[in-house]
Amino acid sequence: MGLTSSNIDFDNFIFDYNEIYLTKKEKDFIKNTKIQASVSKNWRPFIFINENDRPSGVSLDYWELITKKVGLETSYNFFDTFSNQLKSIKNKTNDVIFSTGKTSNREDYSIFSKEYIKFPLSIATLKDEDFIEDGSFLLGKVIAVGNNFTAHKMLKDAYPNMNFLLVDSIKEGLELVDKKVAYAYVDIKPTLVYNINKEDFKNIKVTGNTGLEFALRVMIRDDYPLLKSILDKSIDTITDEETNHIIQKFNNIHFEKNYDYTKVLEILVLIMIVALFILYRQFLLRKTNNKLQETVDKKTKELKKLNSNLEKRINDAIAENSKKDTILFSQSKMAAMGEMIGNIAHQWRQPLSVISTTASGIQLKIEYDIFKKEDAIKELDSLVDATQYLSQTIDDFQDFLKPTKKSEQFNIKDIIYKHVDMFGKSFINNNIEFVLNCEDTFVVGNQNELLQVIINILNNSKDILKDKKQDNKYIFIDLYNEKNNAILSIKDNAGGIPKDILPKIFDPYFTTKHKSKGTGIGLYMSYQIIVNTFKAEITAINTDYKYNSTSQKGAIFTIKIPNK
Repeated sequence: MGLTSSNIDFDNFIFDYNEIYLTKKEKDFIKNTKIQASVSKNWRPFIFINENDRPSGVSLDYWELITKKVGLETSYNFFDTFSNQLKSIKNKTNDVIFSTGKTSNREDYSIFSKEYIKFPLSIATLKDEDFIEDGSFLLGKVIAVGNNFTAHKMLKDAYPNMNFLLVDSIKEGLELVDKKVAYAYVDIKPTLVYNINKEDFKNIKVTGNTGLEFALRVMIRDDYPLLKSILDKSIDTITDEETNHIIQKFNNIHFEKNYDYTKVLEILVLIMIVALFILYRQFLLRKTNNKLQETVDKKTKELKKLNSNLEKRINDAIAENSKKDTILFSQSKMAAMGEMIGNIAHQWRQPLSVISTTASGIQLKIEYDIFKKEDAIKELDSLVDATQYLSQTIDDFQDFLKPTKKSEQFNIKDIIYKHVDMFGKSFINNNIEFVLNCEDTFVVGNQNELLQVIINILNNSKDILKDKKQDNKYIFIDLYNEKNNAILSIKDNAGGIPKDILPKIFDPYFTTKHKSKGTGIGLYMSYQIIVNTFKAEITAINTDYKYNSTSQKGAIFTIKIPNK
């Protein structure tokens, strides 16, 4: 089906055709050629058929701007699937697809214009998933993606071993995520946001980006190099004002609704109620945002004060100890603080993602006129929960960073479970599982210094395990009483410590890591704390053992502290 269309109003723009230099061959091509464009029936908001059976969308607006600048005439041909669109370019029954991206296999039978706009390739998951930093996190999971969509091609090039579940439509992909058949669906961010809200997937959100960017280009049959030259020259003249004009039109798109026009009065009353509710919601949202800002400012000041106290503690140590031991102690403390601050940032990502997603969702629903009163309380409650979680996280980390040399009786089991609760997410993200077998064990000493020792040992195991290409990664923590001693053992299945390195691991500045990842003082300071502060013993050996009927090998650190 062919259709000639020009549905965007660029009358406010004045085109200076003299600024686009065209050769005689290019002018003759324009004069003698009517472009046949392949158009998708439903790839909102980029290209789709509107209620008047005419093409519409962001890509169409760009195409009509580009072709108007050089006077190209276009006829549009509609397709149900993108695969058939590609075939029409390959067999040259159509000349262009103006809403796609460049991939290596498509260059076998086509050429591409310059990019005219680009968007991030984003990830949609269920709402209870944490923030995703990049596409590598998706490896090993079932990922739904459109068959032959550009997103599929880009992901396949970047991650050839990714487990793809191919679908024919965005709606089908999102439904698979909603039913937990697929972990995530990947596509261009505007497309994801539009379809999640339009199809009312309440349990799905945009969780993060793959790190890849989708650049929209015009795909051209490979025997039309003159057309590529003409389009590139036109694209070079697109101004920021013209781009903003098109993007603004996209931002104002509303979902199609069927209204009962026999109840106009009821609708008007409903609109008034919704308007009043929106005003009230905005008041609550501003109040919540102000409260959140006050909480963040307060906790930031407390954290700065805490950092200041930590620096004072380090300076006091410098005055009391020898230069060599003082520098080692300072480096170790700063490394521990950096690890904790990194975990604070990791703990904050999920609630901040919830706040951003909820606020964006409310704004989108208002803009698309699909906001429902019953959604408000639930979404505002989620904002309050997130702020309380941020506040509690600061309080938890504050307890561990309080500078104290006070010796007191404490339960080692408590600080182990607290550490796993607060920092365990970074281990889970690297597919590392804790196996805990701990009983109540009381000792006397400085619990923060023992915590530093535990953090150093666990982080060493994590750094080795996360680089291992094995299915099951474990860290075993055993805590028990034996006669007059508390016994703490930390064991992994990372393969063990090389024999020539094992005798040196407690030496100062000895490390097998790159200088950007370690200084070699963590285990040295751990040894000093256990031996000199707790008057206890710490040893490390390699061990072979079985777990779940499977042979394992790794290092085991054993700490023996008198508890009488």
